[in-house]
Amino acid sequence: MMSGHPIEEKQKRIIKKGYELLKREKYYKQVNVVNKIMFLKYPTSKAAFSKILSGKKAGSDSLWNNSKGIEQIVYKELGYQFDGVDFVENKQDWKEVIVPELGEKEDSKGLFFFEKGRLSIEEKAALYTSGRKVIYEFGIALRTYSNYFFSRNKSEIKTPVINLLKKGVTIKCFVLDPECNEARIYFNDRAKVRGFEEEAFRSEKIKESVRKFSVIQEEFSEADYIGKFEVYKYRHIPASYFMAIDPEEEYGTIIVSHYLYGQLRAHNPVMKVTRQANPSLYENYWNSLKHSMAGAKLVEPPSRANSINLGRSRR
Repeated sequence: MMSGHPIEEKQKRIIKKGYELLKREKYYKQVNVVNKIMFLKYPTSKAAFSKILSGKKAGSDSLWNNSKGIEQIVYKELGYQFDGVDFVENKQDWKEVIVPELGEKEDSKGLFFFEKGRLSIEEKAALYTSGRKVIYEFGIALRTYSNYFFSRNKSEIKTPVINLLKKGVTIKCFVLDPECNEARIYFNDRAKVRGFEEEAFRSEKIKESVRKFSVIQEEFSEADYIGKFEVYKYRHIPASYFMAIDPEEEYGTIIVSHYLYGQLRAHNPVMKVTRQANPSLYENYWNSLKHSMAGAKLVEPPSRANSINLGRSRR
């Protein structure tokens, strides 16, 4: 059988090896990589990318665009360069840069907007992979997030979370204390808007989320991972959703969504800001998150709470 053109064979190798590396280290799916390649201004499509990976004949333009794009992604995000045979580590003077996916709109200040609202589970999982020390999830009930662990395929969010915990990354979740006066005021005020009457009963949704998180905490605690999965209750009138990834580090990233009055929270626009691209705005959001988390109380996992109670009963 006649072998292909040497340059094209090299490009195919770059694409296949690069995707294997990104899939293993970042848990990216094909669609994530394709969107990143297109963000870098290399025209491609999921069909074209899939065709190359499956070994089917592809055009020279498609091979060039996909190989150039994936080569840049692997270096920017992982610090690996292709040596002609495989990707090898080259982190001299390297700093991690997460390549956005097409659909994130960047303005001149280095801000990325998700106009459609709440991040998809794929977008969240992709952002999680950059975590090295700690990830904060700050919301009202974090109901959608808690449901992910029970209603979605394990590979979508639970496995990426477990892999982070194994590496020593701690995940801290913050929900509004459903029993506090601030919660009552906030939900009753939201319920004044027509169509939002059920907001008055939102406290029950928070309790449901906490119960689900407790089950997850129990499972992760028994597995004794290096990193911890913690849940906290705060007592402030909520103003924004935050997801912060290593916020104290130079490479920190914060996702923020302001709660718009009279609008579904899932439809509120989402913005991503990094310390490197816009340090001044980043510090404003990081300071706001720190104030929002101040005074929050840790919710002990059931087994831990029971052991504390047993210990006290013996005194």
